[in-house]
Amino acid sequence: MYVRKRKLLPVCFRLSAPTQAILFDPQMLASLVSNAHPAFPVIREAYGRIVRTFESDQEIAGDQFRVSSPHSQLRIKGALMEIIAELSEKGSLTQTTGIEDARSHALKEVLSYIDTHRGDKIYIHDLARIMNMNEQYFCRFFKKTVGRTPITYVNEIRIRDTALRIASTNDPISTIAEDNGFVNMGNFIKQFKKVIGVGPAEYRKAMRGGI
Repeated sequence: MYVRKRKLLPVCFRLSAPTQAILFDPQMLASLVSNAHPAFPVIREAYGRIVRTFESDQEIAGDQFRVSSPHSQLRIKGALMEIIAELSEKGSLTQTTGIEDARSHALKEVLSYIDTHRGDKIYIHDLARIMNMNEQYFCRFFKKTVGRTPITYVNEIRIRDTALRIASTNDPISTIAEDNGFVNMGNFIKQFKKVIGVGPAEYRKAMRGGI
């Protein structure tokens, strides 16, 4: 699901494995800081469950916190869905209309295009064309909506793909990088460290218990 300032939309990716995500603008929660908000009790309780789950079953990859066990992932997903349901019930989420609706649909097409072509060379002008925008306006719109530039977003998607393969296979790191669109190893290592926090070789070693 994609949430932008109290706007809730589904985002579907055509992947070989089922994938779900919830994207939202953190500013959306600003009005919920006060305990005067009608949804605050439910959100506080659900958030507490999320925190406790992370504390009991978490691993850190760069600036990202994640849980590996399926039951913990389900608990967190359930708590997030409960928060969204409560916000919707209390009228804090509304449906998009008009131009904003069309742009939201186009953005979903952009995200799907990136996902489908993650291993290919992706050009900004191709993404901008999907949304019928010039490149400069598209980049501003994408960053404001998604929270990062198109290039950063694409790199993060690719790096997380490489990280999964580095940890789960014995394939050469250079081959994995090339398969995910990185032709310059120096740039790949730099981007990998930026997203994951350590270099690819060190990451593989850590994921295998330092062996």
